[in-house]
Amino acid sequence: MTDHPANTQTSLKLIPVNVITGALGVGKTTALARLLASKPMEEYWVVILNEFTNAGIDAVTLASAARGAYDVRVIPGGCLCCTGELDFRRQLREILKERRPSRILIEPSGIGHPGAVIEELRSQEKAGVLQLASTIGLVDPSRLAVFESHGVERDQLDSSDVLILSKADVATAEQRQAFSTLAAQSFPPKRWVGIGVESILSGEALQPPAAVYSFQSALRPALHASEVGHSHAPSLTERTVPIGAATACATIYALLGREACGWAMPRELIFNRVKLHQALQEGAGAMLANIERLKGVLRTGIEHWTLFHVSAAGVTTEPCGWRQDSRLEVQGIEGAAVDWRAWDDFLASMRSKG
Repeated sequence: MTDHPANTQTSLKLIPVNVITGALGVGKTTALARLLASKPMEEYWVVILNEFTNAGIDAVTLASAARGAYDVRVIPGGCLCCTGELDFRRQLREILKERRPSRILIEPSGIGHPGAVIEELRSQEKAGVLQLASTIGLVDPSRLAVFESHGVERDQLDSSDVLILSKADVATAEQRQAFSTLAAQSFPPKRWVGIGVESILSGEALQPPAAVYSFQSALRPALHASEVGHSHAPSLTERTVPIGAATACATIYALLGREACGWAMPRELIFNRVKLHQALQEGAGAMLANIERLKGVLRTGIEHWTLFHVSAAGVTTEPCGWRQDSRLEVQGIEGAAVDWRAWDDFLASMRSKG
């Protein structure tokens, strides 16, 4: 379903792409319709819809809302990561060859894992064609409990860097609070959180982050007890760290006698999952002696990312839908000195060599 203007314009700028993910019925199509209804008239946008069938009902809905130039393409099959993967790649490459749109919006099916979609977009990004601006996760207030276990909706949550509570007009105060807690405890931390689908119209929600990594520690709630009644600003020290041939950004966060450090590493780095788990399980020598908590999401294979969590209860690992960079956050116990350079070396030693 296409509506093209007479004049074709091209641009050398990277094409911004937004992925809008979430469960069936969460309001993804409603969000897309609002975006198309408010887009600049002179801009040509393309929407890729993944539907379970080829009926194209959502495409008709979007067409009735759109203004100006647009193209809506439907990929049936229920999941872009498997049944529709080849069609998605073909459609995306056709779009990029035929005409450069001002923006591309992608809606994976509510039963689909977004990982393969993001991987394909990252490969095109590396080729200098487009930019993955943001992955926006919509959350149904009535389904907050499903995120406690791993599954498709958990993958959708993990892969998103922007999180929005959908159907906010019918959400209870308890559900709003539960959503806020979910957003605050998500790892990696969400860079932008909104209430209501209209939040998706925010420029910040659609645009790429200003920096590759900003230290918004998911470990910080453990510090709150000692911070109550204080207005002290944290001390931040940023460092550039070589991890093999790659360069990582590390930020040391200090407040009220306690330190934490966060590392952000290029997604090209791949770590050895078995070696990491074994090292953390055994305590990585004396490194964990002064550590209260550790949390990380690291790329552990070509298409595999693993969430690591170390606390007093031990080491846990699980698959993760995050597909952007590798991140690690380590928090020291109160009053303890932590050798962060040793942690730099530890990360370097955990890389996969082949």
